[in-house]
Amino acid sequence: MLGLSELKNTRVYQEAVEEGRQEGRQEGRQESQRELIATILSSRFGNLDPSLLRIVEILANKPSSEFMTSLLADSREVLIEKFGRYSS
Repeated sequence: MLGLSELKNTRVYQEAVEEGRQEGRQEGRQESQRELIATILSSRFGNLDPSLLRIVEILANKPSSEFMTSLLADSREVLIEKFGRYSS
């Protein structure tokens, strides 16, 4: 049976730790993006209703290059039309 120090030196353990780190970084990026999108939408349209909250969740998982221009320029209705139809 491996001790803790031997276990930490195994390839499987090191890969698992790295995978956990990568997932943590990805979740952190998504949360930051979610906060940015919510801030932009609330600055433009006031309180976020369920339709806009759905857009926040959908866009948080997409590259900002796919939506940032629309987020800054399009009307509420156009944003809902463009992005409200996607599933998260």
